Amino acid sequence: MFSLKELKKMSNEDERGTQGGV
Repeated sequence: MFSLKELKKMSNEDERGTQGGV
């Protein structure tokens, strides 16, 4: 199970990646 902090960090990275487009 991920800690809330890790989960939020992954969420933020996902959003950035989706918006920026690699």
